[in-house]
Amino acid sequence: MKESNKFYVGEFSDAAQRAAEEEFAKLDFTSNFLFCKIMMKRPDLAAKVIRIITGIPIKDVQVEVAEYPIEITKSSRGIRLDIYAVDENEKVYDIEMQTRLDRNLPKRARYYQGMIDLDHLDRGNDFDELNETYVIFICLDDLFGNNLSIYHFENMCHENPEILLRDGAHKIFVNAKGDTTNYPTAFRCFCRYLITHQAEDELTMQIEQEVQEARDNRKWKREYMSMNCWEADIRAEGKAEELAMIVATLLRKGKTPEEIAELIDRPVEEIREAAARVANRMQ
Repeated sequence: MKESNKFYVGEFSDAAQRAAEEEFAKLDFTSNFLFCKIMMKRPDLAAKVIRIITGIPIKDVQVEVAEYPIEITKSSRGIRLDIYAVDENEKVYDIEMQTRLDRNLPKRARYYQGMIDLDHLDRGNDFDELNETYVIFICLDDLFGNNLSIYHFENMCHENPEILLRDGAHKIFVNAKGDTTNYPTAFRCFCRYLITHQAEDELTMQIEQEVQEARDNRKWKREYMSMNCWEADIRAEGKAEELAMIVATLLRKGKTPEEIAELIDRPVEEIREAAARVANRMQ
């Protein structure tokens, strides 16, 4: 049977569906959704991204799962890693696309590192079997304000910074807008691509081709729309509930729907709908 051109996204409002469809058409590689989907589909591209960021000459990686969930106990705060990958030397990479500058990123990196370690120990490993781990945040702006393109942190001795703890824990923050003068061409092109979405070399052209193909991927489109329509309707429901509470209060004070509409500068039809919502609840 020929697949219908209509995307089934459940019982969502038309407005939510239109908004989600318009958003999907504008997604690029820096969107969390496409980033995870493309890196999962193309582990060879994930390996190339890791190589140009870390400088580690890995051959390939196994992307175990996009949005990899870790929850150690029911009472602990679980995490969902964007990309969880392991190379041929058992090094572990958590790659996070971060489009919004968040001052809590350093502590998030610390928490993610700890949760990954606990996840390995939870599988029965001894301490000396903990993998060397890289937590990588790809940021579009400068978290630390020093115009560096890569901030690579390792634990070191405070009294003598030349003495590294060598615990295998690495935290890397990419600043796509930083100074890339002394970096390889591939890294410079990658950073520019994150900002401009203009492909210049083999890697960014491959990524951009995947982005274009992703926009025609019906399965991914349905998945994105279902997820975002649900969130949009939840937000809309919250706003409708808030308006209903305001209308209920003003109705109890003797205001008419017309007076309420003028008072809070909303269409009178919307006020009548809220009033009907209140009346139905009281029945």
